[in-house]
Amino acid sequence: MDATIQLASTGYGPGEDVTRALVGAELAVLVTAEGEPVRASAPDGTAVIPVFSAPAFLHRYGNLAYELVKTPDIIHRLPEDHSFYVNPSAQVSMVVDTQAVLDAIAETEKPATVPTREASVAEEPPPAAPRGDNSGENGPREAAEPEPPAPVRPSTVGGTDVPTTPAARALTEDENAEDENAEGSAVGLDSTS
Repeated sequence: MDATIQLASTGYGPGEDVTRALVGAELAVLVTAEGEPVRASAPDGTAVIPVFSAPAFLHRYGNLAYELVKTPDIIHRLPEDHSFYVNPSAQVSMVVDTQAVLDAIAETEKPATVPTREASVAEEPPPAAPRGDNSGENGPREAAEPEPPAPVRPSTVGGTDVPTTPAARALTEDENAEDENAEGSAVGLDSTS
């Protein structure tokens, strides 16, 4: 959450990311003796409820009573016209409008749209002709492109590049064995030196 706030505050990330992060967050909220969220004022005069996403930010306020709650559970307990003041003791903090959080909660609670059978049938491409059949609806088709060669993992220290597929590795091992046999039978080479 802190990184998201920092990115949004510096312009490197959208403020909506903070709102979305708040929706699923468990926050520490300072509470009064009656159990109500503590009310405060942000530096610009905005009425806020201080909330904390990490213990380090909470404990900078001292040993005060707090409650751990999920954002959807606390938002309806906020006094009217109050916003969240997220991590006010952090180097970068943010005031988040309550309505933006309510909208984000509503967005996450919307059921996912399920495509109807009619829509999915209309979007399906026509079935492909079986392999080996070189004719299509509009005449002969071009031959299918051959599969690309297996990727090669570059060696890290000296040595040669190593193929990454098992079949290619087996081929390479066979070639290495042949090379070793050829080296041992070469005239004038002494394997003991």
